[in-house]
Amino acid sequence: MTYDEIVERLGTPKEIIISYYEQEDMDNLIEKAKVRRLLKNFLSVALVVLLVFLCYKTYIYQKTFEEVRDSKDGYFEETIEIK
Repeated sequence: MTYDEIVERLGTPKEIIISYYEQEDMDNLIEKAKVRRLLKNFLSVALVVLLVFLCYKTYIYQKTFEEVRDSKDGYFEETIEIK
């Protein structure tokens, strides 16, 4: 079966989409669009919150690294006493 045969039998992709929207209930389409928009907004906010959290954690790790590096030139002295 070739593409031309499929187009002859079912119509072009554009015609199929147009017929779908003509047959679909407009309220149903609006509801689907609202759900998609709500989902996109939620995911966008979640991504921003995640990025802020990761930036905060990176800042805390950087400050901890600097404190360790600056304490005694980054070395720790250990004294072992033998009795």
